Amino acid sequence: MSARARALGSRIWLVVAVAYLCVTFLAIRAPETALQSIVPPAPIDLLAFYCAGKVARTGADPYLSEPLRTCEHEAFTERTGHVSRYPDLVVPAPLPPYVLVLLEPLGAVPFGLARAFFCATVVAAAFALVAALTALARRYALIFALGVAASVLLPALQLGQIASLAIAALALAAWAARAGRIGAASCAGAFTLIEPHLGLPTVAAMFLCIPRSRRTLAALCAGVALLTLTGGLERNLEYLSRVVPAQARAEGTEFTGQYSLAALLAHLGVPDALALAAGSASYAFMLIAGSAVAFYAQRKTGDVAFGVAVAPAFTLLGGTYVHIHNMAAGLPLAAALLGSGRRALVPALAAFGLLVPWDIVEKTGVLSWYTALPPHDAHAALAEVAGPERLAEDVWGVWVRSDPNGNRPAAELLLFKVPTWLSLIALCGSSLRVALSAPTATPPSAARSLPERR
Repeated sequence: MSARARALGSRIWLVVAVAYLCVTFLAIRAPETALQSIVPPAPIDLLAFYCAGKVARTGADPYLSEPLRTCEHEAFTERTGHVSRYPDLVVPAPLPPYVLVLLEPLGAVPFGLARAFFCATVVAAAFALVAALTALARRYALIFALGVAASVLLPALQLGQIASLAIAALALAAWAARAGRIGAASCAGAFTLIEPHLGLPTVAAMFLCIPRSRRTLAALCAGVALLTLTGGLERNLEYLSRVVPAQARAEGTEFTGQYSLAALLAHLGVPDALALAAGSASYAFMLIAGSAVAFYAQRKTGDVAFGVAVAPAFTLLGGTYVHIHNMAAGLPLAAALLGSGRRALVPALAAFGLLVPWDIVEKTGVLSWYTALPPHDAHAALAEVAGPERLAEDVWGVWVRSDPNGNRPAAELLLFKVPTWLSLIALCGSSLRVALSAPTATPPSAARSLPERR
């Protein structure tokens, strides 16, 4: 690389760093109404995660409506200065017990401080994601920075979602694996388990494709098991037998906010139970298929980044519960394909398709042909499931189904989901093509990945 190119790259990274630092500052210092549309004072999912950690810390059940509801409403009032319009509403935190254990320290501090810490962490994760994607692709730093800010960082700050942390860990794992830092790759790969549906294919594929990661991954997974047991066997059984199915029933077939196969089938008229069963079967199939493609793509190219990035992208095509903020998990595969030295057009277009926040554009109504309806009076429906012993998912499901703002034209919903689906299909097809291609000479990227750095 020439001195001029290095200087230009340094300037780009300086601009990116300053921009992300400014976003961090605004995210932390943003109670003003002018910024609430970007970073609300009480992000809905962060409220749920914060209170779930706080409830778990006291030994109460974090999956029931109470005391989760009371905590959420108190924190909401504290940050906004007014009470919620729906006092019976509770937002669930359908995370496994080992993640709730990690959230307990967050619940030990005031919500304002937890929000500030979360915002700074999400911005740092977005910066790490940009750096890892640029390193994998060996180009497009500014494009990745702008795209990640729009499609990953902004939704994470608005909602308080932790998916961005898992996606950043996935990208870092792929980069570290290609760089020969197998220990670091294993740690980052195991961290993706904070989002189980992304972490399971990541860890499974790494265990299959990267033998040197197995010991570290086994130790880390044993640590996760220990964290899980600290929540108690009863809590784990409750999560697997009640919470996961209830969350799928509550939102898994709502096509408005879901990109899963189950939601698509339900939207096409398939009964919910059959749609959810098909979604679960498709997830298992795509996990196996993605792991196999990852194995052969790595074997044909010698690039271990494929062993990390392929399987999670495959599992996004299918499943029972896939939100738009999970779809960026396909970006590491796009970057790995771009940096593999092969044809760049398809993965570049796919990366662009994933980086554009189509869901946000659709919800703003900028390109819409529908008139948004006013909020529905859901008080009566929520009152019927307001019992403290009900799962929070049961209440949330009633809320989701009572919101008429989700009843947008079917053609519009499909139109704005198609670019994301096509991008993922293109990436999975490209990785399959790599897996079926003739073995290549050891590329520079693979040569650098062979010796493990200690």
